Amino acid sequence: MRAILDTLPEATRWQQEAGQLQALQATLKQILPPALAEACRTWRNEAGELVIACASSAVAARVRQITPRIAHHFSAEDHKGMAIRVEVQAYDGTRPVNTPSRQPRPIPPGAADAVEALANRTTASGLAEALHLLAARLRERR
Repeated sequence: MRAILDTLPEATRWQQEAGQLQALQATLKQILPPALAEACRTWRNEAGELVIACASSAVAARVRQITPRIAHHFSAEDHKGMAIRVEVQAYDGTRPVNTPSRQPRPIPPGAADAVEALANRTTASGLAEALHLLAARLRERR
């Protein structure tokens, strides 16, 4: 495979671009806190902008907040004037950052009775009906 790639004129350019992206990724990893760095990847779009692809909108929001610091650091690394774009871009092999595990919480013993009592005191018929349904579901989950 390597021999075939070496014969292609584009291969040298591809290798250079891959090397540049690896260097940009390594620099980004130094700048960002570890949890953010794990959830971000670098690539370039057709316009030559550096794109920081983030695994979630929360990560992207945090990266956007520190973009001036990232730009300053990149300008010191011979990437002066490079446009930086932050996007939410799901990619394989990642895990959400700071996502709490969702374990169903146990329902307190008196919850269904309290909801039922509230439904009986409520004068709005639609709300009372919804509360009765909720109380019934709470009893089923016990």
